[in-house]
Amino acid sequence: MINKTIFITGINGQDGCYLAKNALDNGFEVIGLQRPVPNYRTDQIVYRLKEQGIFDKLKFEVLDLRDKSKLKNLIKKYKPSHFAHLGSQSSVKKSDNYKKLTEESNFQVSKNIIQNLDETSRDTIFFFASSATIYEGYQDTTVNEDTKPLPKTTYAKSKYNTQQLIREKLDDSDLQLNTGILFSHESEYRRPNFFSKKITEFLIAYYLGKKDCINVGDLFIKRDIGYAKEYTEGIFKVLSKNKKTDYILSSNRLYELKEFVDNCLNILNIKYEIIEEGSKISYLDVNKNYKFIVSDWSEFREFDLRGIKGDNTKIKKDLDWQPKIKLEEICKLMINYELKTTK
Repeated sequence: MINKTIFITGINGQDGCYLAKNALDNGFEVIGLQRPVPNYRTDQIVYRLKEQGIFDKLKFEVLDLRDKSKLKNLIKKYKPSHFAHLGSQSSVKKSDNYKKLTEESNFQVSKNIIQNLDETSRDTIFFFASSATIYEGYQDTTVNEDTKPLPKTTYAKSKYNTQQLIREKLDDSDLQLNTGILFSHESEYRRPNFFSKKITEFLIAYYLGKKDCINVGDLFIKRDIGYAKEYTEGIFKVLSKNKKTDYILSSNRLYELKEFVDNCLNILNIKYEIIEEGSKISYLDVNKNYKFIVSDWSEFREFDLRGIKGDNTKIKKDLDWQPKIKLEEICKLMINYELKTTK
């Protein structure tokens, strides 16, 4: 029997839960690598897996991925055919305040995984989830896999450093290493520290009369945005084909963050007017004559993806992957989910 076992880090997150379901649907045994935290199977942490109806079909192993010895023992135990490394310290803002933590959680952990595969399981097909933030030094341009990265934040640098390590290993060995450079991909399962989730959670609370205002950053920023479930389908294709290369996973479409807010407000039928003050913007509730969404300088980032569009030609040509779901539908899915689940 062919071994079809996949390790997934970050399995409790947005991408992890979608990829886990995809892998199960394709006959894989799925092993979720959990970091050691109290009550790690509580509903708060694993609710995505339960809502997907797959929690009881998964196996879990608890370990600190910085512990190279324990990781090696796990790899020896299962000899996974595939390994999707999706977990990381993913807050860009937090990364510059906690540089050592970000470096350990992102680069050092990735290095441990790759070294262990090199030593114990060289046939394992590995996927590393990199980030479009590696291009944050550019502005208003289209990038592809050959564009020289210009990372500025600690988070972006940790992702880029891992990509560099993978390229060096590919030059010197026959390891099965693949990288996906993921542009913004949103869904019902986004974590609350991301813009799209902050907005949808607030708007439902506002709609229900539970909150009255939110401060936001620069809403005129244009981002390449897609739907997370489609992106994990792309990740699965990369793992299945194992081309041992980099792929940009992007929608190849730019949207102002303001468009995300507008779509959500229109779905909820909240009547509003927009007040612009230079690069700042406020939303006025027409019925209440009240500003309920307000740009705040403290929320603006020094470095951000400003008008950076990802060219997905390579993955479209090689793997026949191209996302179809556009921003308006993403907003509908997220708003309807919040309406259904908010108590």
